[in-house]
Amino acid sequence: MITYDVFKELFYMFSDEPEFEVYFKNNSIMYRITKYKDYVTFQKSGSGEMRYKNLDELYHSELIDGICLKTDWENIEDIILWPMFDFSCPSDIEKIRKIYEMYGSV
Repeated sequence: MITYDVFKELFYMFSDEPEFEVYFKNNSIMYRITKYKDYVTFQKSGSGEMRYKNLDELYHSELIDGICLKTDWENIEDIILWPMFDFSCPSDIEKIRKIYEMYGSV
């Protein structure tokens, strides 16, 4: 899995309101991080969004189901920007970077 720093780099390359599906090892529940213009949200599939000032605030916060991304990052199995990119796939990460270089946004 990619590091938080790489995820953060890629996260801020995206415009509009991308939704990143987050899957943890040994857990069938899908969680979602959504990037909005002025804030980010975290939610468990089927529940409401919890709002955070930015990605770093979300990363350091105690989240639903006792998740804290700072301490649980190594338990993430996959992050998918559906249906475009799989963040566990190095070639997809390179595609994101190339698109950003060419257009200034993904």
